[in-house]
Amino acid sequence: MATSALFGLTGLFVVDRLLAFGLGDAPFTTWEAVTSVVLAALFVALTLSVRQGNNLMRVITTLLLVVGVFRALDPITQSHPLLIRAVALVELVLEVGIVVLLWIGPANRYFLPPRSGR
Repeated sequence: MATSALFGLTGLFVVDRLLAFGLGDAPFTTWEAVTSVVLAALFVALTLSVRQGNNLMRVITTLLLVVGVFRALDPITQSHPLLIRAVALVELVLEVGIVVLLWIGPANRYFLPPRSGR
């Protein structure tokens, strides 16, 4: 369930970047476009690693999501167009929800290393 939400968050990130391109105050530079594509690819790779049960990638994903929470707060608290604020709010809710899903009881059991057969 968390990996599906991570894929959804990646898609929402792409929508957010496209909205920033169309509705943003400053011009969307080539650097911003390249970093947006790289970040989207990074989240897809992290999501696939988390799906395979890689605990280190779960920790890295959590750290990036926590940073994303603070990044999503900026458009919500500043004077941005309503659509950008709405997308940022959905991102915020998804990021918090994914962090919770990655660390609740069933997820912890999923990321435990397999027991050796003794």
